[in-house]
Amino acid sequence: MAGGVLSLYHNIHQKNVHDIDTNNVPKSINTFYRWIKQDKRYGEIKTQIKKAKRHFKRYEVSGIGLLQMDAKVFTDKNFPIAKHRLYVYDFIDEITRIAFGYVYDSLGTNNAINAVQRAMKDFSELGITIKRIRTDNAPEFTTTNWSNKKTYKVKERHFTTFLSKNGIIHETTPIRSPQSNGKIERFHRNYISLFWFKKCGFETKFDVKQLQIHLNEWSAFYNFKRKHKSLNYKTPFETLNKFIIAK
Repeated sequence: MAGGVLSLYHNIHQKNVHDIDTNNVPKSINTFYRWIKQDKRYGEIKTQIKKAKRHFKRYEVSGIGLLQMDAKVFTDKNFPIAKHRLYVYDFIDEITRIAFGYVYDSLGTNNAINAVQRAMKDFSELGITIKRIRTDNAPEFTTTNWSNKKTYKVKERHFTTFLSKNGIIHETTPIRSPQSNGKIERFHRNYISLFWFKKCGFETKFDVKQLQIHLNEWSAFYNFKRKHKSLNYKTPFETLNKFIIAK
């Protein structure tokens, strides 16, 4: 079975796995982790997990306008911001890597919808019509209610309703599968490696508006000037133009 070591642990103790002697299974989850790695079947289980996670392919998309969306948290420990925390809702096109981010002082459905509205405008100005947005299962995107121990139901939130009314498909990632939104997860690392505030020499701390201005400057560099290895050393905008011409 595939689902992770923790899932395997619970299934064994619930006697859902028939080829393991449950009498010899450690009760402690920490001991179980060490114990299971000694079993020769552990490698087979890891292979099954990888196959399950590959169900949502990261790179095989059908065209432009298929976006990944996620929230990045900025803390005053790492960045010179006026508040303890600020948040950025980021979007990235899976093929071209065109990306935009929008700053807020809090997370929530209303801000997430507002970010989509701004993204629709910015991507449209580059000739990209948003067809699908993939998010994780954060509360502002979707609500999961456990009705019993075996099943759960997903309620449609205002975020999904808004997307549907605008002809955008809302897709969510599997639980605990960040690789399903791997491009936006990887994009967030750029804030540390390429958007490192401590090296910028700013004396004042940014509020929402100031951070947005600086982020816009970074987005312009990222989209129009920065060469990407994953794009054969082309910029996202060059990739977009090449894709449009090919169409």
